[in-house]
Amino acid sequence: MIRPLLCCALLLMAADARAQEPDDTATPVSAEFVDLFSSYCLKQFPDDRALSDRAAGEGQRPLTSAEVGSFLHVDPGMGWTIAGRETSYVLTVQVPPYHACALRRYSEVPLDGAPFIEAARGFAALSGHKLAPPLMRQRDIGNGIVSSGIYFQELDEKDKPLSEAFMFFTVRYPAVARADGAPSKPFWEVRFVRQIHVPRSI
Repeated sequence: MIRPLLCCALLLMAADARAQEPDDTATPVSAEFVDLFSSYCLKQFPDDRALSDRAAGEGQRPLTSAEVGSFLHVDPGMGWTIAGRETSYVLTVQVPPYHACALRRYSEVPLDGAPFIEAARGFAALSGHKLAPPLMRQRDIGNGIVSSGIYFQELDEKDKPLSEAFMFFTVRYPAVARADGAPSKPFWEVRFVRQIHVPRSI
């Protein structure tokens, strides 16, 4: 029951994004996934107007306010469905104080975020920066669903932490019994995020 619900949710934009740390045997995320993230979240973000104009110009479907809320919860923002060659993706932009651009999809196999992380490292290097060693978090959120993520703080030339960070998240949903008693297959939701903390003015 859980699997068809989330598959529909991702394609219909009504999912709740969680995370799971990728394992060593996972398949690397595809070039399309990385390219879409790079073109929207690295090249256009944090210019929300440019990103929005591009999505509109490409004919990407904007998310409704309810759909945005299902991904960002109480945080304000906007989003679109992105029609890829391989699958459908969800692009969301969260507004400050945590200004974030995220791209997500679901997969029937675990996906390794190493290509995403290399793209983020290369992007930081263009400014003479680098990424700090990763911080990892994993937790059991119930019903066999395991959530975890990998967080990379950006550092300047003197290794001083900056307000920008990159995060790779996945969540594993286990096999469950369908209505006919047959087991479903486990599946994963995958998300990569570029986040900039913008302090509120006093």
